[in-house]
Amino acid sequence: MAFSDEEKAKILSALGYPSFDKYGVARGFGHPSAGPYSDLAYGAFDRLSAHGEHQVREDLSEIDCIERELKRLRGKAAISRTSDVTFDVPAARKMLMQDLRRFTKKLADDLGAPISPDSPYSAGPRVRNMP
Repeated sequence: MAFSDEEKAKILSALGYPSFDKYGVARGFGHPSAGPYSDLAYGAFDRLSAHGEHQVREDLSEIDCIERELKRLRGKAAISRTSDVTFDVPAARKMLMQDLRRFTKKLADDLGAPISPDSPYSAGPRVRNMP
């Protein structure tokens, strides 16, 4: 079963590629376009087998779950204590960010497309926000 437009948008966003809606705005502020790798990412949807689609959907599900947990932790106290259990929020955030990077890389591998060089999960160059 082919990916829906919403799934494609989520996958491309997870890999750090701008959506077409954001493209004009980003370019106006001096940010790079999707770049030469975007063709690989957009074309990857057509090259996937049924098993590959299943793996990509699982990766995307994990990424969504991790992002929900990160949102839930936002604004929590540094350390929470309930009865005899201590929960270290900064350590939990760090662990979740590591998991997010791992699943983003796995998503890129399963899709057969590179992570955008401008993504925080890429080893490529970073673009600084304009003041």
